[in-house]
Amino acid sequence: MSEAVLEFSALKKRKASTYQDAGGWVSACAKVILFGEHSVVYGQPAIAGGLEQAIRVRIESTADVSRIVIPAWRLDCELAEQSTQSGGVNLLQQSMTLLFNEFALTEPVLIRVEAEVPHASGLGASAALAVACARAVALFVGQDPSNERINDLAYQCETLAHGRPSGLDNTIACYGGLFRFQKKSEELVLEPLSIPRPLRFLVALSGVKGFTAKTVERVRQAWLAKPDMYNPLFASMGALVAKAEVALKAGDLQTLAVLMTENQACLRQLGVSCAEIDEILHLATQAGALAGKLTGSGDGGAVLLCCGSDKAELEAQVQATLEANAYLSFPVVLAN
Repeated sequence: MSEAVLEFSALKKRKASTYQDAGGWVSACAKVILFGEHSVVYGQPAIAGGLEQAIRVRIESTADVSRIVIPAWRLDCELAEQSTQSGGVNLLQQSMTLLFNEFALTEPVLIRVEAEVPHASGLGASAALAVACARAVALFVGQDPSNERINDLAYQCETLAHGRPSGLDNTIACYGGLFRFQKKSEELVLEPLSIPRPLRFLVALSGVKGFTAKTVERVRQAWLAKPDMYNPLFASMGALVAKAEVALKAGDLQTLAVLMTENQACLRQLGVSCAEIDEILHLATQAGALAGKLTGSGDGGAVLLCCGSDKAELEAQVQATLEANAYLSFPVVLAN
């Protein structure tokens, strides 16, 4: 058994309290998908990595009704069992009710959330929020569950939010690191990936909100209508993952960049790219980025850009070019 697999086995047993800092804040990871979004739903492999400390949660007692406050998302809402809200707020309330019931939390609480990533942008924000809240609620009532239990609860929350989640987002949110994923007979098989050194990327935001459940269902309907057209496309995306795994383990960014470009072409063919994503990719490559692709479900959301390792000046140049065209971006580091 490899050292990476042994470390992951131990990570499954890691307790929620180890994710809490001295100030009482509990953290979880956001995610970027490097390769294999959408095709992973149809049995093909995918590669994704965690963005550390992306969501932080702290829970306090309150004399008022329970509420959750997320300033970065301009969200401040009561958590009523019978919600009168619609859309995302209602789904959030359902998820919190699930967690309150699971850990028998009955007293009113104030849930404060610090978010370093936007929601509805393909970065796994909802899964990261579910993981951080599950850990925080458990610790607040004096329990200290393992990552395995937290991951299962986060998957249930993701099912409420997205209907048919792959399990990828909540797993990365819970464990972090870099993984190869593949669904086999409804079971998510994970393989930790070991890379020779941390990899730097830029994440650019299209400014268009992407909604995973809607996009995944649209792709599913297209696949049901024309499986003979979509199955070979998904298989091609799976083949790219196999090549990308080799390139990652070798630290070969040039090959990785070529494969990212090919994956983006597949995603365009799948119909989940958009004009803003295409413009970001054009601007970034014109400014010197090696390559890029959408990350997440698409129809907006975020773009992952590869500028090469130790290229701080080039990164800054790409960021300045994007900002001049009203696109925000930020650097991320992926590691074992």
